[in-house]
Parts: sequence; structure tokens; C-alpha cells
Amino acid sequence: MSSAWDLSIDFGTSNTAAAHTSPSGNGVQVLPLSYQSNAIPSAVFVESPELVYAGEAAVQRADDRPQAFVPAPKRLLGYGAASVNGYEVAPSVLVAAVLRSVYDRALSLHNNCPPRRVVLTHPEAWPLDQIAILTDAATAAGIDPSLVVTISEPRAAVHYYTRTEPLPPDSTIAVFDFGAGTLDVAVLRSTAHNTFQVIAARGDNGLGGKNFDGIIRRWVDDRLNDEDPELLEWLRRSAPSHAVRALDEHVRRAKELLSEHPTATIRVMGETRNRTLTLTREEFEALIDEQVRQAVTLVRATFADAGVEPSSLVALYLTGGSSRIPLVHRQLAEVGPVATLDDPKAVVSQGALHAPFSAGATSGPRTAPVGAGSIPPVSTTDAVVDVRSRRWIPAMVAGALVLAGVAVTAVLLRPDSPAGEAVAVEIQNSTPAAPRTSVGQMPTTQNASSSTAQSVAAEGELTPRGNIIGTFGTPMTSGCNEVGCDLEVTITGIDLNPDPQMCTTFGAEDADTAIVRYTVKTGPNPITNRGPVLSHSYWSAVDDNGSIRSNLAVGSGGNCGDFESGSFMQNSTYSLSTVLSVPATYRTLIWQPNSYFSDLIPAPGLEFSLPNAE
Repeated sequence: MSSAWDLSIDFGTSNTAAAHTSPSGNGVQVLPLSYQSNAIPSAVFVESPELVYAGEAAVQRADDRPQAFVPAPKRLLGYGAASVNGYEVAPSVLVAAVLRSVYDRALSLHNNCPPRRVVLTHPEAWPLDQIAILTDAATAAGIDPSLVVTISEPRAAVHYYTRTEPLPPDSTIAVFDFGAGTLDVAVLRSTAHNTFQVIAARGDNGLGGKNFDGIIRRWVDDRLNDEDPELLEWLRRSAPSHAVRALDEHVRRAKELLSEHPTATIRVMGETRNRTLTLTREEFEALIDEQVRQAVTLVRATFADAGVEPSSLVALYLTGGSSRIPLVHRQLAEVGPVATLDDPKAVVSQGALHAPFSAGATSGPRTAPVGAGSIPPVSTTDAVVDVRSRRWIPAMVAGALVLAGVAVTAVLLRPDSPAGEAVAVEIQNSTPAAPRTSVGQMPTTQNASSSTAQSVAAEGELTPRGNIIGTFGTPMTSGCNEVGCDLEVTITGIDLNPDPQMCTTFGAEDADTAIVRYTVKTGPNPITNRGPVLSHSYWSAVDDNGSIRSNLAVGSGGNCGDFESGSFMQNSTYSLSTVLSVPATYRTLIWQPNSYFSDLIPAPGLEFSLPNAE
């Protein structure tokens, strides 16, 4: 039996999966990443620049310090250093922790013998600079860069689906990749050399399975508000973190169960009593119908970009866990011939190892970011980018490695170690900065500056997305009674492109900087803060075509205002700010609160319109 083996890693927005050539000689197989699952969360927890937890080890620590938790580091690639737990950390450091966890697991199954090659997958629309950050992270994770090649996710998926029956040349296929955090659609054409040319691609970084989780959670809140308001109040204000996590897990499992069964139950654990709610598939489909239609609209737009009639498609291949939902199947069947095989969560990672590899291959040009519309047809028919011959983009590489010279240790929970045992691994060439000293959360009564943003429609109207028109100076309250409110949040203004001598940003030179200024006022009752109220994690931007960009993080320095920390004191007022990086053509900002603050507004979110920058 040969000791040579290959590894692929599908680093996703919410979860990471992997595949390998089996040591038993049974071909390409899914790599089990823990005793319970073939995937791990892509999340990380930054204890300090020298100590980064990944996967379940990160999730377990999230409730203790939300400001140190990054649920989706993939969204940060290409946007410079990230502000996490008071530190400026290169995104490659965060990604490296996740990749190292997978790599260690793979090595343990192959007697610590290094693989022959390591294939990393990425969205089709990623430019070379973002791919370079991903491969830099692999190097920092201890993977020999000479072994690393990359392939786009839709190409990998097509290679999996066509591995046993190659398509004739000039066949047109499409890939619908509906994951937990994002949706990507691509149209491809086969070549005579068993490779695929991408004709067009679109994406929505704000639409995925987690949207459905949030919708179900709102349904739970509505039911509790009608049937057991005391239990709902306890969940929102004083429930321990394990009770909230248990509810979120029941919500996720119910969503998945409804793909196979007509009903699912959700158990809500209370302080003195429990309640079980039953959600039917019919109710669930009614709840998510608008979002699924939004996904189908994206598919039709991608077909139009490619100039392809649905009737000419050989197949519309599905991948990603959210593609299992029956309503998704039915609505996509109206667009094209749907084909699904095996576990959609593992299609990309396995397909990456079925793709043909040619040394020295280079990627075709990609000029549009994810969510920005169609991608021009590529001029090459390669399936894989060989990292050893790629062209480096100096500006972004410098941005990702701007803090150089210090080795970082990531502490990972290894799948093959006893539960709870942390294993330290060294990540090379990673670069923490000193904790920033210009921000801190101190009570103040200082007024925020005036806004340059406007409403997207007349006050009192709802936007086409069902959000409320955002206004400045209007308090949003929670936990109110005749005495007062436990929490009052007021957005006081949004400044566009502030004076760089006062507030400097880096890592997003081609975007506008928006500073959201707001106040938080607390009452006499303690506020359980399980995540920031208005941080960049809960903002997204939309362009005129409806494409959404949800990664608005940007590195900042100077006097940009005070940022949120992990808790609020009682009977205090805070003047705070959030710095966002908004692409130049994305003129609508949307704030959607996390579920713990969902009672602040009677709608999914608030929308604001930004003026065009001068």
C-alpha cells in the first residue's frame, strides 16, 4: 500500500470540511474532523495574539468574552488587520488556526507522514490577493507551500459530480452552493480536456442557512411572547449561556430535521420549567419562502449574465448544507434540471481531489468581487492554481503581513485528544500588534457628530427587504416598564470618510469609510450582553442590483471613537462608534441585530442610504 496521499480543505464561512485519499486505498474519502462530525466550525477565539483557539474550542469560549470570538474569519480575508479582543490581528493568523486543526487531524490518520499535495478551495470570485492570504495562512499553519494548490469551489463541485461520467465538450452546467453563511452561483462550460470554464458567477454573502436559523428563532420568540412571556423575558435577560446555546442548537437541528420529516420539535429550557414547541414543514417553508425566492432570483440573474437559457443546462448541481431543504429543490426545479448526489456538505472537498492538476497552471482573471455581479468569461480552462507559480499582489500581501516577526501559538482542540484537552501548536510568520490604547468603553454624555447618511425612503415606510427606514436620534428600547427601560440604543449619525488626521483606516483603500455613532443607555437591571449591539458583524451593504456585502470590517487607528467592550454597567450612558468599510458602489447600509437584541426593533433590520462619495 502506497504511503503517498492527498489532502483537500474546504475552508467555509461557517464550517470547514476536508477530504483525503484513504490510507486503506479506497480512493477519495471525507476526512472525519472529530468523533461526532465530518466538519468543524470555522470560528476562532483570540485569547491574545499568541493564543488562538479554533473550532469547537473557540465556540465553547464565545459566551465568556464575545469580543474575542470571530465566528466567520473567512469574511475578513482581503480587508487588512482585524480588531479582535483589543488586538489588531492579520486574518491569515485566524485562518491558520483552523487550517492547522484540520492538518493535524489528517496527519494523525497517516502516521504523521506529510501529504503529496494539499488543495485549498475558495470562492470563484476571489481575486489573487485573497487567494494569496489563504495560502499564506496554510504556510503559517505549518503546511509546506510547495505542496499547496488551489481550486475554486464551483469547479471542485463539478469535478465531483462528473467524476464517473465526464461531460461532452461544450456542455453547460451550473453550481448552486448554498452554505450556512453564503450563497454562490456559477455557470460553467466543459472543455475537451475534462476541465471547466466559468462563464459567469454571482454571490450573496448575506444569505445562508444561518438566516433560516434566525427566522426560526424569531418564530420561537413570537410563540413564547404569546404563550409564555415570562420564559421569553428570562431567556433575553438572565438565562445562562448554556441555556441559550441549547436553544440555538435545537433550532438548528429542527431546521435540518424538517428536510426529512414533516414536523420537528424545539425544546426551550427555562429556569423553573421547560417548554416544547412543534414546527411543521409547512410553517417553516412559509417562513423562509421570501429568502428562497431571493436565492432563485440570484440563479436567474447568473444565467442572464452567462447568456444561457435554462433549457440548455445539462444539470444544476447543488452543494452546501442548505441545499438539502425541500423548498429549495422545488423552486430550483422550476429554473433548471436539479441534480444532487451524496452529502452536499462534502461535495467541494471531495471534488477538489478529483480535479486534474497541471504544474504551472495559473488562474484566469477575476475582476468582480463576490456579490458584485457577473464575472467575465475566463480565458483559461485550468481547474487548479499552482501556488508555486502564482503571481503575488504586493499591496494585499503587505497588508496581511504588516505586523511581522512574532510567532503566534494557536491552541486547538484536537479531534483525537481527550475532550477538553487543549493542544498548543506554533503558527509561524504571524504578526500580532500591541493592544490598542485609543479605544475603551467608558460612560459619557458626549453627543455624536451629525450624519451624512440619509433615509432610503420616506419615514414610516418599509423597504422592499421588509426593513425599517433608519432614522437618527430615535431611541430603540427593550425591557421597558412604568419606571423606565433596561436598554435604550440610539443611532445618532453616520459619518462618511472622516478626517484621516483624526481617524485613519487601512486595508480597504478602494472603499469608503463609514463611522456609525450611537449611544447606549442602561437602566437599573443588569443587561446580559452576549455579543455587541452595533459592531461591524451585524452590518451589511447593498448595491443597486441587490447584491449584499456582509464583510464590512476594516482596520482603524487614531480617534475613531469608543468601541463596544464585553459588558455594560447599570444606570450608565455610553457614546460609541463602529467603523465600517463600504464598497464604493454599495450605497445602502443595513443593521440587523443579533437575536439577543431582536426586541429593539419590530423588523429584521434598519436601512440607511449613503451619499456618493465626492
